[in-house]
Amino acid sequence: MVAAGVLAALVAAPTDDPVAAPLPADYALTWTAPPGCPDAATIRAKVDGWLAGRVGGEGTMLVEASVAHTQDRWDMEVRTEFAGSTDSRRIAARSCAELGDSLALVVALALEPLLLGNAAVPENNHAVPLQAPVKSLPKLGSVAEAHPHDHRIARTGTREFSPTRARADPYRAHRPRAGMRLQAGLEYGAVPGVAPYLAASFAAIWPRWQVEFSGGWIGPRQRTSMGTSVRVQLGVVGARGCALPTLGRWQIPVCVGLESGVERLRGESSQRLRVTHGPWLAPAAAAAAARSWGRLGVWIEGQVAIRAIGTRARFGDAVLFSSARASLRFVAGLTLCLHRYRVCLR
Repeated sequence: MVAAGVLAALVAAPTDDPVAAPLPADYALTWTAPPGCPDAATIRAKVDGWLAGRVGGEGTMLVEASVAHTQDRWDMEVRTEFAGSTDSRRIAARSCAELGDSLALVVALALEPLLLGNAAVPENNHAVPLQAPVKSLPKLGSVAEAHPHDHRIARTGTREFSPTRARADPYRAHRPRAGMRLQAGLEYGAVPGVAPYLAASFAAIWPRWQVEFSGGWIGPRQRTSMGTSVRVQLGVVGARGCALPTLGRWQIPVCVGLESGVERLRGESSQRLRVTHGPWLAPAAAAAAARSWGRLGVWIEGQVAIRAIGTRARFGDAVLFSSARASLRFVAGLTLCLHRYRVCLR
């Protein structure tokens, strides 16, 4: 059931033209409610029922909703964040189920503003908005004015409603976003001791996963033994895939991939100087915490690469250095979205 008071407030909200404004393609829901309330899966099913398979938009909208119960009513606080802007509202109702229905409507309208003219309001739903709704919801009729000859727009009473999104390309939701990241940190294992680590990566990003291609440099660090020193550094390139679960306002990427590279070993003694190069190959895994504000974001990550192929530094029959079985890395960096209006991390 849809909240009558909520719908009325949405209709009255002055907003921008939905054709020009960027709209999300997906949403990430954080739902906190007492026992007896609908669960998050129920709300997502209601949103899916409103949208009925519609596609379009770009990026992911973050939705946080929390419910509290007093003696005579239920209160819900809703916060949405998308493309660098944040909106919030409060809604009161006689039951938690009504608040769940209202939240589903809020999310569905944010993804598909053209649903507003088709929202049916049962008389027995008494949810009432206590604050103004989000500013990103559209005025009724603006789509018809922008597209006066679009045959897909059907008149329902005095309001305009389209069964599909009035956009040039309905498949934009399936296109990846592009982002890049620069990061720096520390490494232990591939070269002697703790070494500096610098890296850059390019990513193709979908709402729930991404693919990355990266390059990095470790070292150099030096080890001395028996009058002979060896200086080691490592350059790597890699590819990996990342799942993008969320935790509140943060994303928690979990990544697996493969990296390869070249180790440079420069050995020096009192008698001679020798420079050698050897291969490096390692499967790698990582876990990170990431958040974005518009086109900029932060990325903090721990990595482990398990050496499959490495190179040893020898002097005669003695082994001066051999890479550890695991290369451990801790890095932090900045992300940049390469497309206007798109939030790379959400």
